[in-house]
Amino acid sequence: MAGFYRIMKNLGYRKCLQLYELLEIGCQIFRSQVTHVIKKSELSMSKVYIIKKAEVANQIGANSCPKCGGELIARMGEFGDFKGCNNYPKCRFTIIN
Repeated sequence: MAGFYRIMKNLGYRKCLQLYELLEIGCQIFRSQVTHVIKKSELSMSKVYIIKKAEVANQIGANSCPKCGGELIARMGEFGDFKGCNNYPKCRFTIIN
């Protein structure tokens, strides 16, 4: 901390204030750039999720397992009816009817 005060004394209060303002502006620019990249990434991820969800729905509608491509067959379980992959136990994909 002593080194900081020595720098302030050598540069002068006004110069330190100017440097602080420049750093603050730089931080704001950096923060906005990072936020932009994160939002762009989240948007592209949501598009991928919507496409995947549609593909899975199409496969389930065709009685095809979205995990392994096996056939989905109707089963009766402890908690009611569901469709499960015929490749059980290798594939544990299930969906409630």
